[in-house]
Amino acid sequence: MKKQLVFLVLSFCALFAFAQQNQETRRTKSVLLFPEFREGKVVQSFGRFVTAKVNITLTEGKLCDIQDGKVREIDVTRIFSVEFPDAKFMKVPGGMMGKVVGQDGYNYLLKVTLIDKDRVRRETADGLEQKAFFVEGAMLDLEREGQSANEGYPLIDKYYFNIQGTVIPANESAFKKHVVPERKKEFKKLMNEHYWSWRDEDSLQKLFQFLKK
Repeated sequence: MKKQLVFLVLSFCALFAFAQQNQETRRTKSVLLFPEFREGKVVQSFGRFVTAKVNITLTEGKLCDIQDGKVREIDVTRIFSVEFPDAKFMKVPGGMMGKVVGQDGYNYLLKVTLIDKDRVRRETADGLEQKAFFVEGAMLDLEREGQSANEGYPLIDKYYFNIQGTVIPANESAFKKHVVPERKKEFKKLMNEHYWSWRDEDSLQKLFQFLKK
């Protein structure tokens, strides 16, 4: 009976993992996050801000604007965040902009949405022409033939935590350094749960409880 129970549990876990891997891939025909450039509040150091029509590239996750019909990548060295009426984005490593998808006090969960370039290459047949998306001063390479051209570019999400001003990637080795001492055992227990995933937004939301308020 015990062996049968173990078998059933393992089978269920395998099916669950298989289902997660085979979720329908999100796709887009555009290399920009928003269909149009949107007016946003660009917040700089010491609370200073300007308003500008901006967008975010899905190739590199970079903030950009448009002038004289040309898309330009914005230098975000002194930029802290960008706020729209329905969304807020904060800077993460590499100068990318991550959407705030969770918050607890001064701790934030951020999501960067990007085109999955590795999958684009896998979907593209050998020998087809490579095209590119140009931003002033930089060329963002993408192969635009094959399945990706017909069905749209596949998307992936990368998660980060902004912990009271310190931004880290959402992974165990980086996060556990910020877990408060009295919750370390509970955190370790959660990491051993079968259904825990660092790629699942709902799972990541549960981590706020382990951080200093």
